[in-house]
Amino acid sequence: MPKKSLEVHIEPKILKWARESIGLSPEEVSKRLGLSVETINKWELWQKHPTLKTLENLANIYKRPLAFFLATPPKELPLLNDFRYFPTEEKLTLSSILV
Repeated sequence: MPKKSLEVHIEPKILKWARESIGLSPEEVSKRLGLSVETINKWELWQKHPTLKTLENLANIYKRPLAFFLATPPKELPLLNDFRYFPTEEKLTLSSILV
C-alpha cells in the first residue's frame, strides 16, 4: 500500500506573502512545482494544503528556510536607498532572479 503524504496546514497569508515577497506569480510557482495554478490558489485560500515535500520545495523556490511558515508574516525592514539612480529617475523593479 503506498504511503500517503503528510499535509501541512500553513496559514494562507504566509504562503501568499512569501510568494509575493520574491515577486513570483501563482503561474510561475505552478510551473516550477509542476502543479496547476488552481492548486497554488487553493493553498492561498485555505481550500487545500500542501504536502511536507511540496512545502520543502516551496521554501527552496521562495528562498526561505522551512521555518519561515509562521503564524503571521514577519515585519520587513524598509528597503535601503538605491544609490544607482538619481532621485528623479524612475526606479526599475528587480527581477525575481536577483532577489
